[in-house]
Amino acid sequence: MILSIWTDIQDFFRPVTDFFIDLWNSIRDFLLQYMSQDVLTILIFGIVVAIILIVVLAIMNKN
Repeated sequence: MILSIWTDIQDFFRPVTDFFIDLWNSIRDFLLQYMSQDVLTILIFGIVVAIILIVVLAIMNKN
């Protein structure tokens, strides 16, 4: 019963996850035309760190 529910949930969300995976692959393939894999990795890491810093600063500024 539980496995059936889990399978139903996976089948429900599969189109959404497939969409985001395809979107990510398209963006990555586009960016890899213009930069190397190492530069892309550093760029993504920088964007993630910047987003985390913005969220932390927003939380600190709330108080």
